[in-house]
Amino acid sequence: MRFFRNPAGLSLKAIPPQCVPLLFVLLYLLLNIVQASLTTLTSDEGYYWYLSTNLDWGYYDHPPLLPFLISMGCRLFPGELGVRIVNVVFVCIGLFFLLKLLGDEINRKFHPYLIILSLPLFNYLTFIVFPDTPLVALSAVFLYCYKRFLEKDDYASGVSMGLVLGLMLYAKYHAILLILFVVLSNLSLLRNRKFMLTAGIALVMFVPHLWWQYTHDFVSLKYHLVGRSSGFRIDFLTEFLGVQPLVLGPALIFVPFICKTKDAFERALKFIAIGTLSFFCVATLKGYVQFHWTSIVVVPLVLLGCSYYATRKKALLCWLSVPLLVFVLFLRVYLAWGIIPVNTFNRVDYFHGREQWAQDIRGVAGGNPVVFESQLREAPLYSFYSGMQGIALYPGGNKKSEYEIRGAEDGIQGRDVTLVKYGRNRHCTRLVTRMGKEINYVSIRHFVSYLDIRINLKAIHKLPAQDAAGVRLEIVNHRDTPLTFARDSYGEPVRLLCVLHREDAGKDSTVLSQELSARDSIGAHATRTIEAVIPLEKPDRGRCTVSFGFDDGEFAPSVNSERYEVPLTGNGPG
Repeated sequence: MRFFRNPAGLSLKAIPPQCVPLLFVLLYLLLNIVQASLTTLTSDEGYYWYLSTNLDWGYYDHPPLLPFLISMGCRLFPGELGVRIVNVVFVCIGLFFLLKLLGDEINRKFHPYLIILSLPLFNYLTFIVFPDTPLVALSAVFLYCYKRFLEKDDYASGVSMGLVLGLMLYAKYHAILLILFVVLSNLSLLRNRKFMLTAGIALVMFVPHLWWQYTHDFVSLKYHLVGRSSGFRIDFLTEFLGVQPLVLGPALIFVPFICKTKDAFERALKFIAIGTLSFFCVATLKGYVQFHWTSIVVVPLVLLGCSYYATRKKALLCWLSVPLLVFVLFLRVYLAWGIIPVNTFNRVDYFHGREQWAQDIRGVAGGNPVVFESQLREAPLYSFYSGMQGIALYPGGNKKSEYEIRGAEDGIQGRDVTLVKYGRNRHCTRLVTRMGKEINYVSIRHFVSYLDIRINLKAIHKLPAQDAAGVRLEIVNHRDTPLTFARDSYGEPVRLLCVLHREDAGKDSTVLSQELSARDSIGAHATRTIEAVIPLEKPDRGRCTVSFGFDDGEFAPSVNSERYEVPLTGNGPG
């Protein structure tokens, strides 16, 4: 049992206490710099890199700190290291503050380092770029400042917390949860002027982003609160309950639920951990929860876990942590070199071979832009590894992207493009890339699409004695060129669609497919009104709504309007 008390006879007593955290952080920094240099960009990292190519105060689905850090790194180093280097440094700064919170006595023992090195989520975030990476780092700094605030109750601590909290909000909106649970753990903060200064500084720092949201119709808020909602599925809940103990460590995840807190600081750690896990468990009732969304519990779990295991159950810690340590080491080696053949999904290794994949697509596209249908993560990876233009376009209603905000679709109208389909149609050519990933593409001359053309319902009324409604639609052309609704090169017409959504039916049905032609053309920066009749089916229960879009034969049918409620009796709007 000696191994489980102190593996390999590890002793840190010979090292000056103040040097132990710094030495560990420097070694960890070196490890992650090597790892970041050798690991292919993941699909998410490709998207974050794309955001960094045009710095702004906000983006469609993320606040701007991560793109800013990536942009800084790309100015210093090329390739994958440039994308990751600043985040690697950032998280090591957070790690230093985490170790400072533990104190010299605990830092002289081996178990904090075993916990840190075996924690899957933390290790993944330290070299793979996510918005959670700066969030975790800053949460350690914030908690360090908060502990100082509790001890000194001075304005310097309040100002420090405000500055760090402002940066946390720019890293990821989940920072709101951390500050919420800190306040709930210590309600007296609401009467503390110095803490109010903290909140004021963070709010002032966040004003530019709030203004960006206002000028962009609060697009991020709508996406996160509405666009990501998919309803309850039991597997969302079971996956969350099964995955979280693995990514947060079975040795740590139970600690907040059983440990007794000694002071306000530990109570805050407990509130953050239990509150965040409970929040996202409930969030599975409305949609899927990504495994890394609970990242703000990492620092509290490590702090509580190190305190818990300082005087007890070292053997239990080792039994639960050493297997994960081996797994983390295997994962690092696999991601860097891929020396063990692992088929991750559909016999495609998504963590290696992206450069060859991009070059193969470039070979069939020539110098033309490549449009990826509903493949948000593929387009930026293609741009990163090929140096050519890649664009992701979504026909659907809720899921859009930064490409839409930047007007990428408008910029390729009339150009020759290569379209990589999400599925297949009879015009596609199949290509198996050297990565092993299959794509289906079609070359299009004088590309025309309608995914960002707005359709507004101006009036709808129930037709007497008919199971139908009359509608008056306004099609808005915001582009600098006319919409001609010409047939494509295969003779396929453009059709105006109306989709009926019945709450009781469980599926949608297309009730109108009206062909458009040159007589329906719309001039640049102009609108056209079209009237149509749509058949109705009265639902047995619940509401009945309609939405409108286009089917151009190339993309899946698009959704170009909001959902409008159908009047089953009488008149509707207009």
